[in-house]
Parts: sequence; structure tokens; C-alpha cells
Amino acid sequence: MNIKQMVQYRQIHKLIDEANMNGPYLGLVIPNLFEMNPLLQHPNYASTDFTIDVAEKRFWFGKIVEKKVILVMTGQSMINAGITTQLLLTLLKIEGVVHYGIAGNANPPSTLDLSLFLNIDHTLLLGVGR
Repeated sequence: MNIKQMVQYRQIHKLIDEANMNGPYLGLVIPNLFEMNPLLQHPNYASTDFTIDVAEKRFWFGKIVEKKVILVMTGQSMINAGITTQLLLTLLKIEGVVHYGIAGNANPPSTLDLSLFLNIDHTLLLGVGR
């Protein structure tokens, strides 16, 4: 790691620490700009103009009504959604995650799928995934 990379690393961690002091947040994980734009333009969304760029992902901070939120775009595919969600949960103080968007909708007339997870199973930790 060269000096420039070390400075960038420290700057990013400083931003993450600052964000976490103001948390917790609701994480909104969105696959693309097409699905993010309606949310960004909605009158109930207010940007704080605070962003953090990590691992080629940009985390946008804001509020929906009075709820603190972090928006992050995943790009297409489930593996990108998984990696992005893990980054969100690892780096930032998160109280919940909403995967937002059409997500290969099973009901074609609908324009939005919403997945809410009430429980998370860590089956690999139990040795089931071997």
C-alpha cells in the first residue's frame, strides 16, 4: 500500500466513523439508477449531501420523512446484491435492510417487489452448508 492509498483509506474510515456516530440507519439496496431515480425525486426523500465511496459503491445518506436512510446501488445480479448488502452491514450502523425494486417481479402487472426479512438464518454457521 503506497502513501496515497493509505491517505484514502484513512479518509474513508473517517467518513464511516462520522456516519456511524449519526446512525443507526435503514439501508435501501437498489439494483440500478432506473429504480433509484423515483425515490431520489420523491418529495418525502431529503438528501443530506453526504456520500461515502467504498469498493466502487456509493452510499447516499438522507432521510425519508424523519427516518435516516442509506441508499446504495448494487448493479444487476444477486451476487452484486449480496456483496453490496454485506458491505452495508459490515461498515455502517444499520437497523434494517430493504431490497427495493422490481427484482424480476413474479407478478408482471406490479411495478415493485418489496422483501422484508423478519428472521435471518445463518445455516452455514451451523455446518448445514458443508
